[in-house]
Amino acid sequence: MKNSVKFLLFVFVFSLFFACSGGNNNKQQATEKEDEYRDPRENTTMQRTKTDTLAVLYNTRKYLDFLKANQTDSAMAMLYEPNEEGEPVQISDSRKNEILEQLKMFPVLDYEITQLNMFSEDDCEVLYTIKYFEKEPDNPMQNTLQCILKPVRYGYYWYLTIPDIAGQPIME
Repeated sequence: MKNSVKFLLFVFVFSLFFACSGGNNNKQQATEKEDEYRDPRENTTMQRTKTDTLAVLYNTRKYLDFLKANQTDSAMAMLYEPNEEGEPVQISDSRKNEILEQLKMFPVLDYEITQLNMFSEDDCEVLYTIKYFEKEPDNPMQNTLQCILKPVRYGYYWYLTIPDIAGQPIME
């Protein structure tokens, strides 16, 4: 009788131990399955600091203030595009002319920065809305456009870039 009680107790402890360790394995497998897909924008190594945010917002406001004051040369001097090595360089003359043509059609009378997304050093977005003409309050015509800047950090500095979407206007 004592042996059968010891045997049952041994079986009970062994099955309890086996059940507990198997449950942890299932939890680990479930966690691994959850980790299979992650949005690359959520899985970054960039340390977002207040200084980075302030630098991006400062440059954006300065750029938009230049456009609002119709100082397009100063505004264009703030825009960059990556070269073959990924280093930011001043935008090309053809790109500059393309942007200036759009600014003639849609001058910046006022602006509002609506969203700042900083995912990584080369994947940031500043969404802003410009007002390009004044209208009466009861006029249903839209007088705003939503636009985007793509700041990138190279070294210790932030540079403003405008996305190049072939055949698409810079302003949406």
